[in-house]
Amino acid sequence: MILLSKPFRTVSGGLNEKFPIRKGTVLTTSILHTNLSKTIWVGDAPDFKPERWPDDSAGVPASAKQYPGFHHTMTFLDGPRMCLRMGFAIAEMKIVLSLLIRTFMFSSRDEADTKYEKAFLLEGCGWAQGSTANADEKTESERHRQASRQKWGSDSVSSSSWEYVYMATK
Repeated sequence: MILLSKPFRTVSGGLNEKFPIRKGTVLTTSILHTNLSKTIWVGDAPDFKPERWPDDSAGVPASAKQYPGFHHTMTFLDGPRMCLRMGFAIAEMKIVLSLLIRTFMFSSRDEADTKYEKAFLLEGCGWAQGSTANADEKTESERHRQASRQKWGSDSVSSSSWEYVYMATK
């Protein structure tokens, strides 16, 4: 039995504060949900705020300090089952960022109609973010990627088998 912090409404209309779980059931939690929880990060979880992670943790809310992971996030987990390659992954991203900053000029767009699309692709697995309703019809991000490839030769940074893409689309 799991005791919940907030009751949920059942199909019959009643409120329930407990959730029955069968013995032997494997339970998991979403790391993304934990990292973006408005309860933990006090309402502004999706916002990028670098001041949250200074060396002295002054900008980190008390509710987040209970999580012992890297910068109080669960991205790499913590304890005996933590990511063994955490240091390598962080160093790899620092290198990628330094190469991007050295190679390209970045500027912000002040246009109100700019839409940002975040995509995370795993190469070679046949999975891509976007609609698959009509395979012949290209999504906005695919059209943008194709135009970017024609202009710059590539629109993404590949790191081993992972491909990271962050683009602005109109």
